[in-house]
Amino acid sequence: MNEELRLLVALLQEPGVSGKLIRRLRREYGTLTALQSSLQRELKRYPGPLQRGLASLPAHLEKADLILQTCQRLNIQVVPYWDKRFPVLLEEAVQPPAVLYVKGTLSLSGYPAVAVVGTRKPSAYGLRATAHFVEALVAQGVVIVSGLAYGIDAKAHQVALQQGGKTLAVLAHGLDRIYPSAHKRLAEAILAAGAWVSEYPPGTGLHPL
Repeated sequence: MNEELRLLVALLQEPGVSGKLIRRLRREYGTLTALQSSLQRELKRYPGPLQRGLASLPAHLEKADLILQTCQRLNIQVVPYWDKRFPVLLEEAVQPPAVLYVKGTLSLSGYPAVAVVGTRKPSAYGLRATAHFVEALVAQGVVIVSGLAYGIDAKAHQVALQQGGKTLAVLAHGLDRIYPSAHKRLAEAILAAGAWVSEYPPGTGLHPL
């Protein structure tokens, strides 16, 4: 097992340990493994979430092992931010994730992509407009990114698939479940021509966006 990835997943189990903090630590120490080797000395340097995370590291490592085993069983890729598969543009986010969990056939980079999101209760005009825009984007080889929610999100995924395009579902929960459950069939269709993506590990319930 990749020890650096294991440590990353473990530290992220501590509430308050952010992607930005993880990036700062790796810039300072080179690797999280180097941080672990200096554990006792570093506990005093980082009050707050990181101090709690380091103090609880044995328990967090056990949980990380379970997460990584579940990912292997469910064919979920675990993509840390230093991996070449990690989308470069995510580094520009205000709070960039430190890791992505990915299930499916589509690479996260190498394609132009556009996010299409909107209300869960769209008007008939809103649905027609969504279909029109998505059809035009797919015709240009653009990957459609949305959130699998009711309304505009589902319509964007559906039209992309109907047009033979590729689509990514970005989910606010672990990839061992699908929400809403009514979209399980749509989610399975997305896997055949795209992927599910989440910053949350398997076992995580819905995080309101």
